[in-house]
Amino acid sequence: RNDSIFLRSAANVSGWVVSAKQDLRNKRLRAKIVKSGWDGSFSISPRVDLSATNGVFAQPTRLRFCPYGLPRALHVEWRKEGMTYDLSVGAAGNDPFWIAMSFVNDSVRFERSSDGAVWQEIWREKFGLPGYTLTDSFYVELQAHKTPSGGEMIATHVGLEDLSPPTPAVPVQVSSTEVTVEWEQNEESDLAGYTLYYG
Repeated sequence: RNDSIFLRSAANVSGWVVSAKQDLRNKRLRAKIVKSGWDGSFSISPRVDLSATNGVFAQPTRLRFCPYGLPRALHVEWRKEGMTYDLSVGAAGNDPFWIAMSFVNDSVRFERSSDGAVWQEIWREKFGLPGYTLTDSFYVELQAHKTPSGGEMIATHVGLEDLSPPTPAVPVQVSSTEVTVEWEQNEESDLAGYTLYYG
């Protein structure tokens, strides 16, 4: 409704939507959380049971990033071969806010933003779902739970953003004693600097 996704649950049943399988390499999976409810999440999983009452939550292998509880905290949660691991990685802050998982090289970055333009990395780790790498495709799920007590979850701007590096320009031959070089600044928060080669 109004370009927003409203997710509601009943009792121990979750409200959830799931995409077709996606290639996540060099992508940022992001959403603006307009209303965070009690327990809402982004999840990825190599499998999904469309008849499940809790989406990919019960899948033996999944990765989940969620705002949870009161006061709202951000949690990273893995399910690896049936074993669940959970880590609180910081405060979510007040609604609305943005959350994202970025999949670059062989790592996954968990990020937060207040405006969807400048991202703060709050946790990073090597991608490690047993038996899978980022060359595989995954289902992407948006899910809400416990909305009878915490209220519905509302999300907008759900999507994948391409983080692939730009194709290098063809070298240019210059016959001059003075050259001005310009380029667009990178957006990575951990960039050490630039190196310019000539000769």
